[in-house]
Amino acid sequence: MVYEASGKILSEINRLESNLKDINKLNNGSLRLSAACTTSYHWLPKLLQSFKTHYPNIHIDIVLENSSNPINEIIKGKIDVSIVVSPIENKNIEYKFLFDDELVAVFSKQHKFNKKQFLIAKDFRDEHLIIHSKPLNSVVFYEQILKPKGIEPIKISELPLTEATIELIKINYGVAVMSKWSIQPYLDSDAVSFKRINRNGFYRPHYAAILKSSKHPEYINHFISYLSKGL
Repeated sequence: MVYEASGKILSEINRLESNLKDINKLNNGSLRLSAACTTSYHWLPKLLQSFKTHYPNIHIDIVLENSSNPINEIIKGKIDVSIVVSPIENKNIEYKFLFDDELVAVFSKQHKFNKKQFLIAKDFRDEHLIIHSKPLNSVVFYEQILKPKGIEPIKISELPLTEATIELIKINYGVAVMSKWSIQPYLDSDAVSFKRINRNGFYRPHYAAILKSSKHPEYINHFISYLSKGL
């Protein structure tokens, strides 16, 4: 009888030790994050701060230099999570939906677009379009709105800095299509104007890309759930 009781106690102790190890793994570690247009994710610092409040021992490193080709970097083990908008099919990568955001046309206070209720593809035919980066097949607005209608702007310029793009737009040197939340600080200062694309708006999904075959620490899944509340 004493032997049986001792066995149960030892079993409970082993289970407790195992649980404590799992908790320790959950609350200690590192996470390397990559995100397209990181500098315009105004909600990201606040989200990271909230996550760190609950997981103070998880070190988060934002990897800027690998944001142009995150899928390869995930496969190489150099990135844990990447926020992407154009999923590339790969047997080694798993995508988890995060949220949709609205893309809007951004232009100066003097631009003719101010007179329109909303914009459609053909409105951009005579415009200088400023994009964040090439290739064009990675630009969601171009691929889903302009290309299907056979619309080509008279000029397309690449400029990866949101602040610089806004400065050009303010002097009426081109238009851009950006996430509505990314231009909110400039709208508050009355620096530029914006219009919806299509009557009901144009939305772009965001995903978290992670390595499919990897056994992720639980805190990575928790972090992705935080990301899904980003907007």
